[in-house]
Amino acid sequence: MVNLTSDDISNFLKKKFKELMSSNDKNIIGLDIGQSSVKMIQLSKSGSNYIIEKYFETSLDEGVIIEDEIHDYDKLLNVLIDTHKNGKFSTNNVCFGLWGDNTIVRKIQIPAPDENDDFYDHVLWEAEQYIPFDIDDSYITFHEIGLNEGGGVDLIIAAARKKSLDSFKTIIEEAGLFIKIVDHSAIAILNTFDTLFKDEISTDNSIVLCDLGAQKSFIHILKKGEMNFYKELPIGGQMITEEIQRQMGLTYEEADDLKINGDGSGKIPEEVNIIIEEVLAIFSSNISEIIDFYKSSMSEEVIETFYLSGKTSKLNGCIENIETKTKLSVTRLDLKNHLETKGSLDLTETEIGFGLTGLGLRLFDD
Repeated sequence: MVNLTSDDISNFLKKKFKELMSSNDKNIIGLDIGQSSVKMIQLSKSGSNYIIEKYFETSLDEGVIIEDEIHDYDKLLNVLIDTHKNGKFSTNNVCFGLWGDNTIVRKIQIPAPDENDDFYDHVLWEAEQYIPFDIDDSYITFHEIGLNEGGGVDLIIAAARKKSLDSFKTIIEEAGLFIKIVDHSAIAILNTFDTLFKDEISTDNSIVLCDLGAQKSFIHILKKGEMNFYKELPIGGQMITEEIQRQMGLTYEEADDLKINGDGSGKIPEEVNIIIEEVLAIFSSNISEIIDFYKSSMSEEVIETFYLSGKTSKLNGCIENIETKTKLSVTRLDLKNHLETKGSLDLTETEIGFGLTGLGLRLFDD
């Protein structure tokens, strides 16, 4: 990755990042590095169907990744090498997904540029106020939605701290892999929805798409297929596991297994159900507040339905909690009807999204 100065950042925007985002290689692995595991997936398309050609997941010890930063370089390096080797992937090219505090995705409005303005420079100048870290130390890209009613331009911007992206690029390349595309978890989820589910949904009203992840949750509100609002929340399934661990005096692994699989007979103990219910109520309150904020700022907006994704959404009581708080009908997205695979794979919309991006199905492609 190029080290930029303030003098050449405009050229970087025009050339280097665009180069990263526009590979023509269709044989690309989706790579998801989370706090608890490394996942690689390779998809193909046959007619209107998408096929999971290869998938492999390797657990990460606690503390290897904290938030979105590498804290044990050697362990992560070995896991990357082992995951690629054990998955028997046929390519070393990857679509790597970013997430966390060192990144940002946001819909913004900027004034329309003058005829003589360079559009990239104009966007950079306007976007600086929305990016919570030094713009000279950031990689930035954007998607132009179009003119809005006020005569300005609607954009979706994505930015990442150079230090964070470069650290992952270094270790990925040392593992013998090559980043062809840089994606973001929030955009990957939208890519999954847009590619697999959009034909099932026909409405001019707003819809909510919420992904409940392990560490973070993403809320998108879409209007006529375009992102109209986006919010990242610091809530996820890990909070439930940690609360079970704290209250019951278990290890993290024991608490997580109890949350998902229950006791030896597959039944979730009542005391665990109570903890899950309490934390899910907090999640639902957070989600409801975001939706209320959106509706209050868009006075005539009608939200038609709520689509839910992510592993945490599979927990008993999750859908019911959200429906009670938001007063909306909640539908869980089901990937099984849209993907062909051998065996039973517990995938999420994020990994599928990275795989779809690797196929060249990019929501915000130029």
